[in-house]
Amino acid sequence: MRIDLLHIWNVVVFSGLCCLILFIAFITSIAPVYTLVFLMLPVFALIALIKFRLAVLCILFITAGFIPKQLTPSFYVAGGELRLEDCILGLLFIICLIRVAFRNNRFINNSIYYPFYFLFSLIILGTILAFGLRNKLLFILIELRIFFYWIYPFILAISIQNKNDLNYALKFVVILSVIVSAAVIIQGITGVQLRNYGTEIETLETLGKHSHGIIRSRFGGNIVIANFSFVYILARVGKKEISLQVGLLILTLIGFAIIISFGRGAWMGSFVSILALSIWLGRSSFIRIWTIIMILCTIGILTTLTIKPEFFDVIIDRALSVGEEIDRGGSFMWRKMENAHAIQTIQNNPIFGVGIGGEFKRPDKSGYIMGKSETHYLHNSWYFFMIKFGIIGILFPIWLTIAVFHKTRKLNTSLSIASASALLMPIVVGATQMDWINPRGILCITTIIGLLAAHANLERA
Repeated sequence: MRIDLLHIWNVVVFSGLCCLILFIAFITSIAPVYTLVFLMLPVFALIALIKFRLAVLCILFITAGFIPKQLTPSFYVAGGELRLEDCILGLLFIICLIRVAFRNNRFINNSIYYPFYFLFSLIILGTILAFGLRNKLLFILIELRIFFYWIYPFILAISIQNKNDLNYALKFVVILSVIVSAAVIIQGITGVQLRNYGTEIETLETLGKHSHGIIRSRFGGNIVIANFSFVYILARVGKKEISLQVGLLILTLIGFAIIISFGRGAWMGSFVSILALSIWLGRSSFIRIWTIIMILCTIGILTTLTIKPEFFDVIIDRALSVGEEIDRGGSFMWRKMENAHAIQTIQNNPIFGVGIGGEFKRPDKSGYIMGKSETHYLHNSWYFFMIKFGIIGILFPIWLTIAVFHKTRKLNTSLSIASASALLMPIVVGATQMDWINPRGILCITTIIGLLAAHANLERA
């Protein structure tokens, strides 16, 4: 009787996988949630050791919100929340250090990293000051967790060792942007939440009035890499590096999603990015790019009138209501009050700031605050850096911007110009949004920086 060894091996592998699935299901049904985290981390570590670049990029997919909450658990340590992506980022950082130590990596010295070294020095000093001032331990831990995400550009850049790796990473980012954009569009049309965010969809409100039947579907921090993907593809099309048909398909999807996300800051940031890109690329590309934008606008209007005509009226109304929104208050008034507290705190602590976890305002006389982090966390990213580190803190985003534009001027490629142009979005909206001071926003900003650093490394090699 002839024994089929391959068949036996397939049976063994299949049985083993079934047992593993049942074991994990059993453990997660009886064990605390953090047990699942520690079961998943070794699996992720194995993936990282085999395909480091893929593991580094996967964290973007995890934070994009497509994995159910049950599979991305969080738990509390010393009163602060620790999420699966935090553990994965820490694991990647350790593997990154090992790779640098044992592989003689030549891609660890880049001038674009200098602003980050400055920031890390400020974080160390801010932490020392925080304990000296006896800031709340919970707030210190929360902010240190957030600042930890600024290490991502180093990890991403080191994971890219050649031009094939860079092309792979760029395709991953663009495809992720397309997937997120498709989800934003579907959510906006159907009202069905597809991503793992509590405030991902809501009824659109303008000037205190709810637009019934119109759902606002948010990008979250992913708007930054969606905008990057948009201007990167636009640059490639403008320079005739990819076909117009493929470019238009991607641009239409991402552009339409940005429009119906109804974020006026995102609209302004995207416009500034496109304008900077078209100017930087020169006269011939300028004409080609704005011709494409006009085509996209025509497609967008026709699509909107076909799918949901109400969208068009709401978009016009929302775009023209900025002045009245400022006069009437609303969210602008709340941000204005935050800024007043922030300015007073900066004036009182101009040299060292209030340290990591330091509060910039107190609850009102009744003791009321909107949330547990309201007294130390505000919408204005620029004031945030000055509150925590003193006036000198604002040098970090300024230095980073200068470093990116200097690197872009030297490289002068579609990727570098798109990176600098896309960075203008969080720079423009940083005065009203938290993209620079929340994990998802930081991860998206540092993705752009990491890709640019990797590109510069390869051009120099």
